[in-house]
Amino acid sequence: MIKNDWWTKNNQNGLLIIGTILTILGIYELQDSFAIKSRLKGLKGTIRTADTYIETNTDRYGHSSQKSELIFYLNEYKKEFYMAHNIGDDYFDREYENILKQLKRADSIIVWVRPRDIKDYQPKVFQITSGNDVILDFDDLRTEKSPVTIFMLILGLGSIVLFVYIRFPSKWEKI
Repeated sequence: MIKNDWWTKNNQNGLLIIGTILTILGIYELQDSFAIKSRLKGLKGTIRTADTYIETNTDRYGHSSQKSELIFYLNEYKKEFYMAHNIGDDYFDREYENILKQLKRADSIIVWVRPRDIKDYQPKVFQITSGNDVILDFDDLRTEKSPVTIFMLILGLGSIVLFVYIRFPSKWEKI
């Protein structure tokens, strides 16, 4: 028998809140994970400046990891194109350094972004091309976050279902 005291209901409400937040975050991330390539818009331009940075992030427990950042600007747009990912304990990111070399060698590039992000100062980059060469592939970026997105959705929806199952057991049996 499940107790109906204040503490139990408070924990159940916490489960619902966490489930709702994870589900909303998962749905928000779905738009990046399942973006449609044919709907992206290309911003064509020449590189004004580009560079990579390695930043050390330390959590409150003293654990640290490295974050690699690639930032570049195009002469034709007043936008910052920013990309970042965690590289663990490494102090060098071959992937972003390779992209940086290709950006600096290219005469002109096309940065592919969502149409709704075109007005943003820092639009989400989905692909970078130079002529017929693909500098950064759409499929690599899109699938990078897919497992995390699916995990958040499953955990969020599972928490909501668990809340309903615990809070309303008699109604659950009718289902």
